[in-house]
Amino acid sequence: MVERFQISVFLCVIIVQNLSDLNWDVNSDWIVAVMWTILTVMGSEMIVDWLKHCFVVKFNHLEPNLYRKYLSIFASDVLTVRFNPVLSLSLSLSLSLSLSLSLLLQTYISYLAFLLWFRVLWTTATQWRGE
Repeated sequence: MVERFQISVFLCVIIVQNLSDLNWDVNSDWIVAVMWTILTVMGSEMIVDWLKHCFVVKFNHLEPNLYRKYLSIFASDVLTVRFNPVLSLSLSLSLSLSLSLSLLLQTYISYLAFLLWFRVLWTTATQWRGE
């Protein structure tokens, strides 16, 4: 989930950058190209996640029926939380806070890594030009 959030943030940044390069002049061909790119990136991410699950199940000798058991446990937990308002509020607040902090932290770290990479690239380019 974190990877998909980061990919979505990066795709939004790229789209905004492309729009600013085009002076916000959008035509239908550009929209089709962007949608195709988003579909390709997100679809490949889903395929990679599916392959990861296949390898985990295969090499840990897990039964595929285990996912049904996980689903039933998750459904019972959701129903238990749904009918208990105090537990629902505390669980939803803690989950949303921890997930938000985790996503923000990982996105910030990725942003810092990008800035570091860009600075190294810029320094290398200016050294090659002899500036």
